[in-house]
Amino acid sequence: FELFAAMGLGDSGPTSRAASGHAHAQGGGDGDAQFGPVVELMLSKSIVEALNKPPFNRSLTLVSFDALDAPSLLQILNDVLAEISPDHKMNLREEDPEQTIIRMLGLLRVLKYKPTNPNVNFRQGLIGGTKDVVYPLLSWLLQKLPDLLKRAYLARYLQKIEVPPEILQDDEVQSVHGQYEKLLADFKELHKKVETMRSSGISAADVKKDIASMEEEKEQLKKRLDRMRKKLDTIPGHEKMLAAARALRLEHERADTLAQSRTEMRGQIGHLEQRLQRVGEELQDARAGAFTGGIQGLLSRVEEDEKLNRYLSTEKLPQALREKEKQYAELRKVVEEPSMTSDDLQLLHQTLQEVTSECNALHERRMAKTDGGDEKLALFRQQAGLIGRKKEALSGRVQELIAERDAILAQLGQKASKTVIKAEDFKKFVAKLRIKSNEYKAKKQELSELQAEHLVLARTEEILRSKDDSARAALGELERQHGVSGFHQTQETLEKVSSIKSTVDERKGRTLEDISQMVAQLTKLIESKKSELSPTIRELRVLRSQAQEIEVEYDEKKTTYTSMVAGYENNRNKLDAEVRSLREEVVAEESRWHQMQIQSRVLQAQSERVQREMQSYVATMGPGQQRKSLRDTITKKIQEQEVAGKTLRERQKAIKDAHQPGLKQLDIWRDLQKLLEIKMRAAEAARGEVQGGSDRLVL
Repeated sequence: FELFAAMGLGDSGPTSRAASGHAHAQGGGDGDAQFGPVVELMLSKSIVEALNKPPFNRSLTLVSFDALDAPSLLQILNDVLAEISPDHKMNLREEDPEQTIIRMLGLLRVLKYKPTNPNVNFRQGLIGGTKDVVYPLLSWLLQKLPDLLKRAYLARYLQKIEVPPEILQDDEVQSVHGQYEKLLADFKELHKKVETMRSSGISAADVKKDIASMEEEKEQLKKRLDRMRKKLDTIPGHEKMLAAARALRLEHERADTLAQSRTEMRGQIGHLEQRLQRVGEELQDARAGAFTGGIQGLLSRVEEDEKLNRYLSTEKLPQALREKEKQYAELRKVVEEPSMTSDDLQLLHQTLQEVTSECNALHERRMAKTDGGDEKLALFRQQAGLIGRKKEALSGRVQELIAERDAILAQLGQKASKTVIKAEDFKKFVAKLRIKSNEYKAKKQELSELQAEHLVLARTEEILRSKDDSARAALGELERQHGVSGFHQTQETLEKVSSIKSTVDERKGRTLEDISQMVAQLTKLIESKKSELSPTIRELRVLRSQAQEIEVEYDEKKTTYTSMVAGYENNRNKLDAEVRSLREEVVAEESRWHQMQIQSRVLQAQSERVQREMQSYVATMGPGQQRKSLRDTITKKIQEQEVAGKTLRERQKAIKDAHQPGLKQLDIWRDLQKLLEIKMRAAEAARGEVQGGSDRLVL
């Protein structure tokens, strides 16, 4: 049970487990007293609502859920865990309870569950199926079911297998372990890509649909091209006409290119003229500014610029660089840390509050210990801090103004590079721009009013919908409790039908004559229907009286049955509790007996071994000789096996070293064998020709 040390779940032995189970069976368990009735009711309600929804569909009520015994409650918990991890899908009656607890605790450790009540022994409560342990666990699992499904899926593939370092020294094991770690990294990358694709909103069905539509368009274009080619083949001299059209198209494209290049060149000329004019104006301004303040003014401006640049390069920029490096280190630390849960965030917030309170306390202590001189020093420090902050703010403002100036100059350069418009065209453009701006302001104001009204109406609609949904849910619950489910829906349907009927009546009959005719027709129809339904109504009255009598009899029988079932259930629960406590006592005593038997056998074997060792040390086989003890014999065998293992490893290394040269030598011998076989076949063929009497010269 060292696996569950991280969760604070200890093992108190089978005897204590049986004793705690016995106490729980007799007295209901001390853990149930940990819950208040309101908390238990809220947990039960949330659990029942979640279990009645897919994928569980339990159809439970608060009464039936509260009446569940410990094995049934553990079976429900196991079913929820099986929904998260399918490996846990099984019947608890067919499994040993100890194995069940180990299996559940292993999965809870993977899911990072932390018990909410530290005063309760989680493991003992889980074994006994107490409500103060099972209820919070079920509520936590059902609330975080989607996240836990994802976590269990990832843990199945990302949980590393711990390999001892002495085994990793082997080359093959190390290579396989490296492949295993590489596969883990590949799985992480693929999972990130899949999550990114899922969150991007791109659907494979939409992509397939677009590809299919593009394929259809391609086929249609091919068919149209084939039809056009067939039509052209019927026209005489179509090749010359196509060549002339192609040449005309090329000339048009060339003319457009020349016109565009001419426009660009005119624009460049205008841009250069404007740039020349602007440079001349800047030169005049610079000359005027240089001579307004004289040489001293120019030098003072240069000194101010130099001080500003020195401050930016020595203080501002290094400080900004340090802040960026610190921010980068913090972000890198956040990225390298594992994903945090809400519990981790809550713990961090609590730690932050504690540190903040400690800092405030230390600050108050320091303020309490300060004297008059320290107050003056603090005042000077405060003034220096204000000056430093003002200096930083001014430097930041200077940088913003420099960036704004560069952006304005870039915009001026871009605008200057465009085509120069005439004065009349510019006036027309300004007039149109004013009209458009007025229209834009009016439309923008109207749009803002409409958006504000839309937000108010949307919020009102949302509130009304939420109220309507809650009212509908409460009404449905009341209907279900009174046995008239669907009454409100039927009433709404009837109201809709009546409204449709009223609109139809208004459309069809507008005059008094039409209404009177319709009333007469309806009266005749009602009378005919009454005459037709009168025998059925008489039979229905008789059946209603019989149904009332049967219902009274049913209520009496149901009351009797309910009282008898309650008595039987009470007796059965008492017997079950007694049987369960006796069984647990039997199991505890049997386990204790087996444990004592095993301990006695172990102690007997150890005593016999000690006696044999003592005899082996004392006994002698002859004069001056002493028998070897078991430890010496085993030590000798271990040394022999180590020597043999070392010899085998050296032999294995020699075989591995000679493996590749042996393979090459084998290939050479195979090639030599093939060459000799070919020579033998050639010699036999030549010998056959000589014996056949052919007059040939064989070289």
